[in-house]
Amino acid sequence: MFEPFTILPEQLAPAPNLTPERRLIFAVLEDAVHVVTTYRNLHGGREGRLYREAYAWFVSDEVFCFSFVWCCQMLKLDAAWIRQRLLSAEPTPRIYRTAV
Repeated sequence: MFEPFTILPEQLAPAPNLTPERRLIFAVLEDAVHVVTTYRNLHGGREGRLYREAYAWFVSDEVFCFSFVWCCQMLKLDAAWIRQRLLSAEPTPRIYRTAV
């Protein structure tokens, strides 16, 4: 009854008539979805860092070249819907302080 809703990369398949620029934007979005769905339970190491970075990218409302919101605007996708579906079952990642 209360199963989490999952978005698979295949569900966001690009239209065959996308320009090369839009295919690149789609590839960025597809990779971030893959990272968040694959590494959601990992907290340390490279995979955990990739997850935290992708999570931060999805929750950011900043609009600049290749930000999540910008990518959605360029592909005419509903950023709020994708964010809600993708992150609704996600725990907030632990942020680790690193020595600079």
